[in-house]
Amino acid sequence: MAQIVVKETKDGIDGNKDVDGKRFKKLKPETVKQKIKKGYPRTPLKATGRMSDVYMSNRASKKSQKATVSMPGGRNDVGYYHNTGQGNLPKREWFGIGKKIEKKFEKYIKSRIKNILRIK
Repeated sequence: MAQIVVKETKDGIDGNKDVDGKRFKKLKPETVKQKIKKGYPRTPLKATGRMSDVYMSNRASKKSQKATVSMPGGRNDVGYYHNTGQGNLPKREWFGIGKKIEKKFEKYIKSRIKNILRIK
């Protein structure tokens, strides 16, 4: 399931969409000018590419059924500001579990339960 979150987060940023599949709010014209000047892409959350570098820092195992999805170092504050829309940033919920991921989780869990029931 953590792998689903990582993949959907990366795909969302690449597709300019939030966790629910809605397009990110457009950048302000001044921000677009700054990005062009620096040679960055003109879309939100893609300047350096670091926001899409989410990864699984801990994998689940039989002993510990917990996996952790993390952001690259130093991006926690920036990611939080974008996700919540703090300061002068509009809310762009790029990280988390949205409707699309919930549906994939549901499908995955149903599949796992069916496989377990077939075994017994």
